[in-house]
Amino acid sequence: MNCIVQALTHTPLLRDFFLSDRHKCEMQSNSCLVCEMSQLFQEFYSGHRSPHIPFRLLHLVWTHARHLAGYEQQDAHEFLIAALDVLHRHCKGDDNGKKANNPNNCNCIIDQIFTGGLQSDVTCQVCQ
Repeated sequence: MNCIVQALTHTPLLRDFFLSDRHKCEMQSNSCLVCEMSQLFQEFYSGHRSPHIPFRLLHLVWTHARHLAGYEQQDAHEFLIAALDVLHRHCKGDDNGKKANNPNNCNCIIDQIFTGGLQSDVTCQVCQ
């Protein structure tokens, strides 16, 4: 989880989004991962040198992606995919009505940064 949180907090477009308070939360409880990420970014970039333990972030990912819950070691890629999925679901309404330019018809910050295609080309070394 640490490497994913570090990668996300150092992503310039996410940093700009979360530090500019553009998220308009539509959830009535404390279960919004976007709100928690916003707080994490605020604390991370506050200039304070005290360590931060993102236990609420972990708890919220566990709550919304139950297959990751527990203390067994998890793959960082699995955590990233689950966190992005939850962030995407909680970002609804943050696109300010902008026209989407992706196949998902979504223009939230998560889709703007992370939507794309993944292609893997494998060439047989024997038959080329």
